[in-house]
Amino acid sequence: MILMFHILFALASVGYATYAYVAPTRRHLHYSYGLMALTVASGVSLVVVQPVHLASACTSGLVYGAGVAISTILTHRRLAVKETE
Repeated sequence: MILMFHILFALASVGYATYAYVAPTRRHLHYSYGLMALTVASGVSLVVVQPVHLASACTSGLVYGAGVAISTILTHRRLAVKETE
C-alpha cells in the first residue's frame, strides 16, 4: 500500500513540477514542494519497512530528486523573471 502511494506521489510530483514550470506561480511551487516532501517521506518509510531494496531505492531517488530539483530551479528562475516584468 505504501508503495502504491509512493509511486502516485512521485508521478504527481513530476507532473506538477512540469506544470509549475509551464505556469510559474508561488502557489504552484508550494504544491510542488509538498508533493516532493510526500514522495521523500513515503520513500523513507518504504526503506524502513523493506530495507532489502536500499541500493535500488537510493538510485531511483537520486534520479527523481535531480529531475525535480532541476525543474524547481528553472521554475524559480522563470518566476523571478515574471515578477520583475
